[in-house]
Amino acid sequence: MKRIFAILSLTLMLVLSLDAGAVSAASGPNLVQNGDFGTADFYWMVYQTMTNGEVTGVTNERIIPGPSGWYSPGFFDFPYTSFSVGHKNWEGFILWEGGGISQNITAPAGSWEAFVNVTVYRKSNDMRAMNTSGPKFELLVDGVVVGTYSIPKFEHTGYSDTITAAGSFESGGSHEVGIRITYWGQPLWAEELVDNIILSMASINAQIDIKPGESVNSINIGSKGVVPVAILGSANFDASTVDQTTVSLEGAAARLKGKSGDTGLLRDINGDGYLDLMVQVNTQDLGLNTGAVTATLTAYTFAGVPISGSDSINIVP
Repeated sequence: MKRIFAILSLTLMLVLSLDAGAVSAASGPNLVQNGDFGTADFYWMVYQTMTNGEVTGVTNERIIPGPSGWYSPGFFDFPYTSFSVGHKNWEGFILWEGGGISQNITAPAGSWEAFVNVTVYRKSNDMRAMNTSGPKFELLVDGVVVGTYSIPKFEHTGYSDTITAAGSFESGGSHEVGIRITYWGQPLWAEELVDNIILSMASINAQIDIKPGESVNSINIGSKGVVPVAILGSANFDASTVDQTTVSLEGAAARLKGKSGDTGLLRDINGDGYLDLMVQVNTQDLGLNTGAVTATLTAYTFAGVPISGSDSINIVP
């Protein structure tokens, strides 16, 4: 009895973003462990059960580019992994139908956007390498289908497309992200392949206040003094989550306070009931020119989420 396979190449990118005001396009580090399948470690995966009760077969194969004539995705790198689910035999009887993989990630509350690149191509130039009834890929977040892509019927070509989705987490903590194949058609000599699963947080656009208590924010860039700046907390943003050692204002790192190793002070600067993070930077370290009218602060949270915020300034002699 022969087995029919179809070739699927999959790249998953899930971008999670916090909304503490507006959300910028900058992204943080990948939250997926071994997302590029560069090692054989799959301890972070959860294997979803197929309809016949078997567990999805996933192996960490070092797949190499195929011979001329294969439909090969340009965005893939090597190695990537074999994702064996939803096969039928040559007579059309279902061997396995459906299945998937998932991972639990730790993410804060906030809105997220999801992007999934899917590619189908043939493993073999055999005339029987075809897909007579297309499968469906589903992107799931916390068990809810948020995006789908149905592979069109094909014979000796391939397809590429992108699944996009958006939503929000009401609370921070553990969240599940996964890919599932709900049905596999009647293809031959192929495999489902997965690569480059990337989940990253978008940048938090935090509110900052340069020289709190002043409205003009005048800075003499030739001065040997310091410039105070506050990262403001709010109902949507906890300033205590900022890694103080990563704070920088226009290239000037936050100053250490004596030998304590601390760079900032948490207190309610503006009296709104939320803690703010106050730091100071050396004026001479600021990478500002004489025509600058705004200054931008950057930092990271302890979870590796990038932060940025800007405030108006007035350069004086």
